[in-house]
Amino acid sequence: MIMKFLVATALVFCTMNLSTSFADENKVGTYNIGLAAGFVTGYGLSYRQWFGKNGVQITLAPYYSSDTTKTDFSMSFGVVGLRMLKEARFVNLFAYYGAHYWYSHLKETTILENNPNAPSAQTTYTTSKRIYAGGGPGLDIHFWKLSFNIMFGLAFTSDLDQSTGIQFTGETGLYYSF
Repeated sequence: MIMKFLVATALVFCTMNLSTSFADENKVGTYNIGLAAGFVTGYGLSYRQWFGKNGVQITLAPYYSSDTTKTDFSMSFGVVGLRMLKEARFVNLFAYYGAHYWYSHLKETTILENNPNAPSAQTTYTTSKRIYAGGGPGLDIHFWKLSFNIMFGLAFTSDLDQSTGIQFTGETGLYYSF
């Protein structure tokens, strides 16, 4: 499993090196705003800023819904460091590393109809907390002021209450540069 990941990473690096050898300079702006989704980056609205070859990405998405029997609140917050490895006119190669915190709280109320003259209710609460941390290589495909990112790598996961593990991860993002 790890060997397949290393071979895939080596192929991406070799392909990028060959395809960008004769390309012009990078056209991605310093400031980027858009949408991102992934285990390590988080999901939701995303802000990305480049400081030369280094960058940072922050992603946030709160979610709330409520009706008579259920209230659901969840939040995704991710912070990622970026390092530009190879710049080209339409495609950049970069590395990313970071962490994503996901929180969910669900309140459900069930009406119990054991006694029709005096119905009662049962309320259950479910809370989940999870942290993802990891990184890997990514491609930034850009044209005009739009930038599409594809990233993959390995992520360490922890439920904070129960289990931990390592998994492959995929990330994506769509940004407007200014």
